[in-house]
Amino acid sequence: MKSIFMIVLTIFCVYVTASYGGIEIDRIVAIVNNEIITLGELEKIVSIESKEAMKGIGDDKKLKVEEKLRKEVLKELIERRLQLQTAKRLGINVSKEEVKEAIEGIKKKNALDDANFEKALAKENMTLKEYEEQLRNQLIMTKLFNHEVRSKVVIAEKDIALFYENNKKDYLLIDHVKASHIFLKIPEKAGEKERDEIKVILEGILKKLKGGDDFGELARVYSQGPTAGSGGSLGILRKGEMTPELEKIAFSLKSGEMSDPIWTSDGVHILKIEERAEGNYRPLEEVKEEIRKVLIEKEAENRYREWISSLRDNSFIEIRL
Repeated sequence: MKSIFMIVLTIFCVYVTASYGGIEIDRIVAIVNNEIITLGELEKIVSIESKEAMKGIGDDKKLKVEEKLRKEVLKELIERRLQLQTAKRLGINVSKEEVKEAIEGIKKKNALDDANFEKALAKENMTLKEYEEQLRNQLIMTKLFNHEVRSKVVIAEKDIALFYENNKKDYLLIDHVKASHIFLKIPEKAGEKERDEIKVILEGILKKLKGGDDFGELARVYSQGPTAGSGGSLGILRKGEMTPELEKIAFSLKSGEMSDPIWTSDGVHILKIEERAEGNYRPLEEVKEEIRKVLIEKEAENRYREWISSLRDNSFIEIRL
């Protein structure tokens, strides 16, 4: 499950007063019109974000990465403050019922009951009240975005048609694939030792495949299950006839291509596509609304950056970091 701090897009407004080693860190780092941003706000977010940002980073580079992160977070805090100020000026708000409904949706999506939800908040050093405030602000900014940006985006029919022609390959229907596989079964309740043994066998198979050994012959020797005798042949497969995780990969491969090992709940598969039959293109009328959504999102993102830039240009911002 994702960090509860990250579930609501990016939550950037935690009002705190903190001290480290007896040194107060709640000095002002930015003024946005008539509001301030403190170092305490900034450092709490940086400390959370840096956990992910520092993964795999050497000690000699951590200071530089943290400094860059601190500037990025401050930029986001300023933009967030500008948006909330604009929403207040326009009378855009969110009710308690809307916040409650959003929280219930988050809990349902992440399979969390009340107790586990509060545990997840505690892990991120947040109270329920703080989280509700951050969520309310995020919902307000979403309403503002829809009012000031998205609602003003209009996509012309000619632009949809042009996008379709330029990206027609994405709308090609694959009729079926003829596939084979090598399958290594994972025993129920398999422990680390059993999985390590499977990995050793798998590495041996991959080495032989890279060395040019015949896929079908290797399937006869190593594959487990009813297809081993036929060289791993799965025959002709159409969409809906495989598990979603295997189907997604099978229909993304070209004729003659093999997949990387695919770990599933029942075992490990190596797929090989013997033949890929492509049908017709999906007609424009069928995909028109899909394309419209893509173009709206793209245009809205462009307009959003322009809109944020105009908010900054027309506001008093002083950075003291």
